[in-house]
Amino acid sequence: MNIKRHASEKGQAVIFLVVGLVVFLGFIALAVDGGMAYSDRRHAQNSADSASLAGGAAASIYMEEHNVFYSSWQGGCQNNSSIYNARLEAVQAAIARAAANGFEIDTDPADGSCWLGGILVDQQHQRRGYGRQAINATLDLLAREQGFRAFALSYQPANLAARRLYASMGFVESGEWEDDGIVARLRRDAP
Repeated sequence: MNIKRHASEKGQAVIFLVVGLVVFLGFIALAVDGGMAYSDRRHAQNSADSASLAGGAAASIYMEEHNVFYSSWQGGCQNNSSIYNARLEAVQAAIARAAANGFEIDTDPADGSCWLGGILVDQQHQRRGYGRQAINATLDLLAREQGFRAFALSYQPANLAARRLYASMGFVESGEWEDDGIVARLRRDAP
């Protein structure tokens, strides 16, 4: 039996082999990348858990050493320095543990600042004072219930309406940047 071969058929196996090899290597790369992403996510979660536990332990130890009991929390905690100091100990311990695991936590809470984020008013309800009312109510609540006196937020430089609103409420641009937003800060004195 004689099989006729055409010259154009030579090398087809090599082409199929190369294409198959590229596809095979693509699947291997995808598996390795997926494994690395899962590993990185697991590491980040473990570090967050570790920082949280360290903060809780530090607060617990501080409160035990300084005889802070449940009754200390009644009536609000804004004027209780022991509770404030326990919270500060917790924040510092969490930041230190996260740093030990290779992560950086925004340290603004350690200076007593409360960050306000995600302040949005639906477009159909803008320019009616709702944003100002919501921010004032939030600032009052955080000052009364949590004892915060320093506040910070950020906004896009092109958002002139937000810039004017925050400036009219006493927020002052600090020269800092948070991602791609300008940071503004407000300090309220104790009532």
